[in-house]
Amino acid sequence: MGTMRRDYPGLTAGQQRNFEDFFQGIRSLNVTFRVANVEASGASADARLEGNYAFVTNAGITERKPVIFAVTLRHDGKGWRLVALR
Repeated sequence: MGTMRRDYPGLTAGQQRNFEDFFQGIRSLNVTFRVANVEASGASADARLEGNYAFVTNAGITERKPVIFAVTLRHDGKGWRLVALR
């Protein structure tokens, strides 16, 4: 969770709990994303991330879940940073 907090400082307590619950219930995880519909204006951009979570649960069941997130990014001089995830 430390890495998530560093890369996404806007993570809410509720989002953190949801991620912790998810990670505690799985053995392995492979995530793929692609960026779609980017709209940039200066140092800010909104985009859509589309992808899949492929994982094996602690019970040994393999699952695949499609996911779509709306994200807001800001350029800080070093690169783009995730500031909001919806």
